[in-house]
Amino acid sequence: MAVSQQARPGVGAIRAVVQDGRVVNRISTLISALGVFAASMLLIGAVYEYREGASPFWVGLGVLVVTSAVHVLVRDLRSLRPRSRRTGGSDGRP
Repeated sequence: MAVSQQARPGVGAIRAVVQDGRVVNRISTLISALGVFAASMLLIGAVYEYREGASPFWVGLGVLVVTSAVHVLVRDLRSLRPRSRRTGGSDGRP
């Protein structure tokens, strides 16, 4: 038995929002920004613990996590930029 669109109001609007790639990219960028914030808090905590006598391994791990989170954020920010319509410039690059 097929369900008609009239029986389920709002489904079309949900599909339109999910299919809009810009909204998904913005949400992904927001999540990445929160990831950078969380990774920074981890690094700050690792440095604090290192000063209290903990292993320097945690500082190295914190730096690795921050670097990874920043990389993901930069990748997501680049996906938000509009693509250039020009195929080549005066310098000969494609």
